[in-house]
Amino acid sequence: MGRPPAESLADAKAILDRALESPKGVRVFFSSEREAKQFRQRIYAARLRDREQTRKTRPFGDPLRGKSPYDYITVFTSSTGAQPNIWFVEVYKADKPHGATSVEEIE
Repeated sequence: MGRPPAESLADAKAILDRALESPKGVRVFFSSEREAKQFRQRIYAARLRDREQTRKTRPFGDPLRGKSPYDYITVFTSSTGAQPNIWFVEVYKADKPHGATSVEEIE
């Protein structure tokens, strides 16, 4: 099974773009856990596609080569709890790539 074509990830990329601009992030609602998790995977695929694009377009030695502005996006899936048939994917900008937090910040 190959990767989806770039144009089929347009909806996921649009959510990533909205999340970069939004101070609190974006929630996308679904009627099943499966749909929510599939969309989360599409978001991951869109981020990977963006990294691959910068590897092709940026020269060797460029610190942004192989990087994406979406590297600062955190994505998770959850149910609303009160209504178990309602699931969402939350997408928001983290302070560090992939939501990394130093141990000192936790303590």
